Parts: sequence; structure tokens; C-alpha cells
Amino acid sequence: MNSEQMNSIWLSIRYIVLLFFALIIYKININQFGKELVGAWFLISSIWTFGNALDLGIGTSVVKFTAEYYFNKKHELKFLLASSFYLFFMLGICVTIIVYFTGSLLILNNNALFENIDITQIQGAYLILGFSFIVRYITIFFRSVLEGMNEFIVTSKIEIISTLTLFLFVCITSFFNLSISHLALFYVLVAIITLVFYYYTFHHRLQYNPLRLSFFKLTYLKKIFNFSLHIQLVTILGGAIDPVIKYLIGDYLGLKSVTYYVIGSRFATSISGLFATALKTILPKTSILQNENEKREFLLVDSKKYMQLGVFFVILAFGIAAVFIVWLIKSLYGDDEYIYIFLILSLAESVVVFSYTIYIFMMGIGKGQFLTLLQLLNLILISSAVFVGLYLFADMIGLIGYFIAVLICNFLLLYYVKINFEIPMRDFLTDVGIYKIVIFLSGLVVVLLLIYYYGSPIFITIGIFSLISLLLILSDLRLYILNSMPIISNYFSGFRK
Repeated sequence: MNSEQMNSIWLSIRYIVLLFFALIIYKININQFGKELVGAWFLISSIWTFGNALDLGIGTSVVKFTAEYYFNKKHELKFLLASSFYLFFMLGICVTIIVYFTGSLLILNNNALFENIDITQIQGAYLILGFSFIVRYITIFFRSVLEGMNEFIVTSKIEIISTLTLFLFVCITSFFNLSISHLALFYVLVAIITLVFYYYTFHHRLQYNPLRLSFFKLTYLKKIFNFSLHIQLVTILGGAIDPVIKYLIGDYLGLKSVTYYVIGSRFATSISGLFATALKTILPKTSILQNENEKREFLLVDSKKYMQLGVFFVILAFGIAAVFIVWLIKSLYGDDEYIYIFLILSLAESVVVFSYTIYIFMMGIGKGQFLTLLQLLNLILISSAVFVGLYLFADMIGLIGYFIAVLICNFLLLYYVKINFEIPMRDFLTDVGIYKIVIFLSGLVVVLLLIYYYGSPIFITIGIFSLISLLLILSDLRLYILNSMPIISNYFSGFRK
């Protein structure tokens, strides 16, 4: 088993563990604090999550340039790391102040939004989460360096330990019936513990201190900024989508609906996130492509392989496994509203998975200007579609515009690749299995309409859809199982040794 496969396995394990405990934590919080207060918690948390996007794209730049310098220019690595670290540190303080006051003015001053809960609890928790934010912000630097060095196994283990620690503190909060401010304090403590782990690992792997002030060089900052400027805009625009949707839902349908959205979307986005996490290795891999021939070869060879895997994954996770996921949602949370949102957002996330490889390829080769324009259009289309949908229907079905907007933007992404790299797109898409995705998405739309508008039994309808999905990739499933057996066997034989 090669290192890329091991990295992907550990990234997948990490993501599954994080998702599993996140869902349990949601359930514990809802039982303890109620849907209204937890909806407010989700809203203020999303503000700080959006703040992570305001890193000027330096997090992504650190991954890219660490990969480049660690494997090709190791003698210059210390200058790159020192320069980016001190920039990250100062930026973290500035972003924390900006996000805190912006969130306070635009969100926490909306008395109508928080009329059914004690606003002072949320204000206190929001302030405390600011301390957690700045610690996690600095942690991004150390994680990015390790990921640029292809140390994905190490970062996965640290993230798993961090999640288990958070789960322990959430259980303590629930057992002693502590306030939501105490919960926020525990988030700060977990953030500090995680930073300590990353800092220690960072020094242990490099075996010297690259963060001396004497290593700080402005020339390396220019290099980072030249790449990161557009990446920053991409990250900000992409990060703005979630809080905008939550705000629109909260404003039109109430904070309880925000809770429905967060849980439903967490299931859908976590599935696509699992795929993205397992293929994090694509960014450092594409970052070191030297010329147009290498880039075109990646598209015609490697990207096809990844996209074929994406098609298989979409139908497996959102199709075959749908009946199990719906059962899990129903068992944990009860309300059918969570299921409706999961199905609606599964449409959009299926398209995201399909095009993920191309998107990261474009980021790795530095096409930030195009991605910025694409993400701006994505934000405008999604926000407008959700706004119109909620206004017209006063119902979560308005989120269907999310799918349409994502579909349009991903079509433009593929068209750009076709024009700029002279890719025969019709043959390319046929090779990766585009027809399977079209059939799958059409079937999912039919399922959603039958359940939502015609009251068709949820489990029977989705069960039939899962069987049809199985037939769609039955031959691929057999092939993947046969190919995986030697890998699994080698892994466990090595583990026994």
C-alpha cells in the first residue's frame, strides 16, 4: 500500500469519526438546550467559522508552498515558514476583532431573531468562542505545514483526539446541566489542547525551530500573497454561503428551522466532505505540476480516475446508503423535516463531488482569478435562489435553488477547462460516467417530489431508490471490491507485523 492510499484511508477514518461524534454532540445539545437555543448556537458558531475563511488564502498557500519547498527547495523552507507564521499570527488577531464586532452589529443586534431566547446567554457564548477562534486560527498554520509535508496520518490522529476530548466535555456539560457559556469555555480548552499537539508535532517532524524572527523575509510574503490573494477571495465567498443561508432561514422561518437545516445539511455535506477529505492529497500533487503538458496529462489521466471514483461514491453514498442514512436521521432526531433537507441538499452535494477534482486542480495550478469569479457567481446565485424560494414558498423546499445554482457554476467550471486545456469534453465526461450521474440525479428529484408533495412513504420510496442505485453501479461495485481486497490484506498483514 503506497503513502497516498494510507493518507486517504486515515483521512477517511478521521472524517467518519469526526462526523459520528459531531452528530452525537448535536443530539446531546438539542436535548439539553432545546432547538431554539441550539439554533442560535449554530448561528453564532457559523459566524466564527466564516472567520476562518478570512486568512487571505494563506492556509491554502502554506500547504502548496510547503509541498513545493519541502520536496524541492528544502534549504529555503525555514524562510517560508517563519514569514507565513508571523503573518498568520498578526492576521489572526485582526480577523478576531473584525469578526467579533461585525457579528455583534449585524447578527446579535437583531432582537427579533432572538426574541424567544435569553440573548445574554448567546452574547456571552459568542464572546468566549472568539478566544477559541483565535487559537484555532493559529492552529491552521501548523496543520497546513504538516499537510504540505504529506503528514495526513499525523494530522488525522490529532483531529480525532481533539474530537474525542470535545465529546467528553460536552458529556460533562450535559451531565451537570451547565450553561451554554460553559460549553463555549470547553471549546476554548479543546482548541488550546489541539494547538499544543500540533505545535509539538511540528517541531518534532522538522527537528529544528524554523520560526525564528531572523528567518522572516518580505520576499517570501510577496510569493505567498501573489498566490493567495484570489484564493482568499474564493475562500471568503465560499465561506459566506453557509451563514447567509442560515440567516435567511432564521429570518423567514425561525431559529428552529436553522436547527433543521444544520442537521440535514450536516448529513449531506459530510458525505461530500468525506470524499473531499480522502482526496486532500490532490492539492499538493497538482501544486508541483510544472508545465502545460503535465497539467493536461493530469486532466486526461489522473482526474478521470478521481472523477470515476466520485461518480461511484455519489451513487453509493447518496443512493445505496440513502435508506440507512434516512433511518439514522429519523432515529436520532425524529422529525421528517431533517430528511427533506438532507434529500434537497444531496442533489447539490452530488454535483460538488463530481466536479471536486477539477476544482482542486484549478486551485493547485493557481487559477485563482477564475475561481474567484466562479465563487462570486455561486454566492449570488445561491443567495438569490434561496431568498426567492423562502419568500415564495415560506418552506424549506426553497432550498432547491441551491442545487440549480451549483449545477450552473459547475457547468461553467467544466466549460472553462474544455476551452483552456483543449479537453474533448464530451468524450471526457462519457469516460468518467456522466450518464450515471444524470440518471441518479433525475431519480433523486423524483423521490423528493414523491415524498414531499405526494406523501409517498419515506422508507419504501427511498428503499426502492437505493435498489435502483445499486443496479446502476453493480459492476463497478464488484470491481472496486476485488481491487480493494489486496490493499486491505496488505494493510492488516503489515499491522500484525
